[in-house]
Amino acid sequence: MSAPDFASRLARVLPTAPRPGVRELTYVPVDPSGHELHTPRSAPARRRAHRLAAEELPGARVDATSNLLTIHGSHPAHAAVGRLRLDDALAITPEHIGRLLHRAWWRPAPRNRPRVDLAIDPARIRFVDLETTGLSGGTGTLPFLIGVGGWGDDGRFFTEQLLLRSPAEEPRALARLGALLADASAVCSFNGKSFDLPMLRTRHVMTRRRLAPALTDAAPQVDLLHPARRMYKRWVPSCRLAALEVSILGRPRSDDTPGWMAPAIYGAYLRSGDASDLAGIVAHNRDDLLGMVGLLAALTRALAESL
Repeated sequence: MSAPDFASRLARVLPTAPRPGVRELTYVPVDPSGHELHTPRSAPARRRAHRLAAEELPGARVDATSNLLTIHGSHPAHAAVGRLRLDDALAITPEHIGRLLHRAWWRPAPRNRPRVDLAIDPARIRFVDLETTGLSGGTGTLPFLIGVGGWGDDGRFFTEQLLLRSPAEEPRALARLGALLADASAVCSFNGKSFDLPMLRTRHVMTRRRLAPALTDAAPQVDLLHPARRMYKRWVPSCRLAALEVSILGRPRSDDTPGWMAPAIYGAYLRSGDASDLAGIVAHNRDDLLGMVGLLAALTRALAESL
């Protein structure tokens, strides 16, 4: 069969116009009489019409010198974190730190083992948490939000979150991170030994920046995941930080944006420039920092009762 014959037969089988009385498939809603209904714009359309710039996020500031966007928060030391207070974590002692770092921290140290005496000032512990473009790590994964928390000179607990409006701002964010950790006596994290700290070390290598002393292997690193897992895994359904906050601290989160959504949300922000959904990731990161302080306070109290 020649091509023209096939085309003519196909034209007879598939009419070019719809048959009378048959409405074409459409996504425009109609009423029973067939008139189109006028509906309000969809949520994505409204969001595009009223885009939120990253500079408009609550607590956001742009440094005049580095042009780096930072998001600041301040909390009184007596602020509640579930059943405990932020300043309860200040009761930690070098003995507590030593037992947290020891694999069998809940057991008394053997007599032939020297006492762990680390020169750690609880008021200079810095809490670090990352939100990244991927959850598997590697050189192609970027920490687009770096959260740091600690006690300031005024006695209040501060949070400073470094948000990358573009990947090109990473060197400036790492420089600011180094300044925040310059006087840190220890870095506290949740699963930081396996994810956050290796990620930061890799990014320093990739950007050819000097690693802050607090991020090196020689500095004290308090990863709360491992002692919390050894302490609570028999009594809690999950050892995720948010689950521990509910079970141990009595602090459920409301309207929390889960961290696994961070890569997709940040990718959408880079494409559209709309930071509306980034606000949820920023709040999640801040809640992680406060939750780590509460978990450290809970572990400190458990250690004090066992000594």
